Amino acid sequence: MQVKSFQVDHTKLNPGVYLSDIAPIGREDVSVYDVRIIKPASSERLDPPAVHTLEHLLAHYLRDEDSEFKDSVIYIGPMGCLTGFYLILDRVEDPINVGRSILRPAFIKVANHTGDIPGNSEVECGSPNLHDLEQAKKVASKYLSDILNNLSEANTIYPETSLC
Repeated sequence: MQVKSFQVDHTKLNPGVYLSDIAPIGREDVSVYDVRIIKPASSERLDPPAVHTLEHLLAHYLRDEDSEFKDSVIYIGPMGCLTGFYLILDRVEDPINVGRSILRPAFIKVANHTGDIPGNSEVECGSPNLHDLEQAKKVASKYLSDILNNLSEANTIYPETSLC
């Protein structure tokens, strides 16, 4: 079986929020979202220290006490290709709602973050020196202005092309 996201022509994929898969886990379905920050199959990539910082901050803010979705977030983690993140929720939601209601508030908090990076000590993190808060904040601000503040079908539905 081929992973569903591998069936998408990445040369036609733009930054956005896409429902990548609905997967059964036990008796429940979970949803996997492709939070694409950079256009794939291009020369642009997210910088690893910024990705690491985004991972810490997004994990923190998506589970923040103020988030009404804190109990729905199973996982947020970077894509190996350095073009975005995977978000796994314990329920299926429309990608536009995920972008507006779940991701947008978290990215706003990342863009405005001051102080220490949560979970960034030698006891809590495997690479506490691999961070770039300022770059992470710039990435978050750009993703907010370019994508999350303007979500539509154009950046929430995978292109019609299929590799199968």
